[in-house]
Amino acid sequence: MKGAVFQAFAKFVEENFGDEFWEEVIEGVDPESDAIYVATKSYDDEELFKLVGFVCEKKELDILDAVESFGQYLFPILADKYSAFLKKGMSLKEFILSIDNVIHVEVRKLYPDAHLPTISYIENDDSNIAMNYSSPRKLCRLAIGLMRGAADYFKGEISINESQCMHMGSDACHINVEFISDPKL
Repeated sequence: MKGAVFQAFAKFVEENFGDEFWEEVIEGVDPESDAIYVATKSYDDEELFKLVGFVCEKKELDILDAVESFGQYLFPILADKYSAFLKKGMSLKEFILSIDNVIHVEVRKLYPDAHLPTISYIENDDSNIAMNYSSPRKLCRLAIGLMRGAADYFKGEISINESQCMHMGSDACHINVEFISDPKL
């Protein structure tokens, strides 16, 4: 995973629990990187999972809910860094539908070693899509949080229902996204 995600997670922890707690996390996990993250450098996924696990254990948080909250927090950071993917006049639904066939294609060009999820969509109607999400890292809740963050960014409203999940033994996650309001940028 890229250092930019680790940097954002550190900021997320500091903003929610304070700088001293982040130092406690570093001491408790003793990460191989010494918690010095370069945005463009790749770090072992397991290091992030250990950091998240430590925070959740110490703060008695549900790990899936915490990952989703981090995803929601992460979206505006990524939107600022990669604003070219957010085109004027684009709707929230159009943006979400562009994740796999536009954004992930470009990410793979920049970072051939990126471990991206496999995503497919079925447009049920104008206000509803069904998403099939699969990844060995099982970061479906991060994806849900990112979509919630996108809705906040677009000033839209969505409802998300996950009918099947890899964390519950499914081969893939089936996520239904209903666009209650779908404004354009």
